[in-house]
Amino acid sequence: MLHTLTAFDKATKIQPAAKTVTGQYLSKNHLDARGRAKLAADLLDGRAILGPLTAKQIIALCRTKPAHVTAARDPGRRKRLRQLRLQRAWEAVDPDHRAEFCRAVGIENVWRVLAAAIA
Repeated sequence: MLHTLTAFDKATKIQPAAKTVTGQYLSKNHLDARGRAKLAADLLDGRAILGPLTAKQIIALCRTKPAHVTAARDPGRRKRLRQLRLQRAWEAVDPDHRAEFCRAVGIENVWRVLAAAIA
C-alpha cells in the first residue's frame, strides 16, 4: 500500500531546531575558510539563526560610531554631563571669585538668568 502524507501530517512534522549563532561566537571562533563557508551556508539556508550580536558588530553593520549610538540611546546624557561640569566648576571656586565673575558678566545678566531659572 502506498503511503501518502496528508496536509495534517505535513503540518505536524517536527522540524529540527536551528542552532543559534551568537555575535560573540562569530567574533571568537577560529574556523578555517571551509568552516566559515559552511557556517554562512547554514545561516543562509535557515539551519542556523543569527543570535544576539555584540555592540561592536551592530555598530559596524550600521556604519556608525560608538559615540553616536551612545548619544542616540540616551539623548539627555550630554546635557546632564554639561550641567554636572558647570556645577563642579562653580563649587570648586571660592566665593570671592564667584562675585568677581558676577560683576564681570553684569549683575543684570545674572538676575535675568536667575529669574528665568526660577520661573
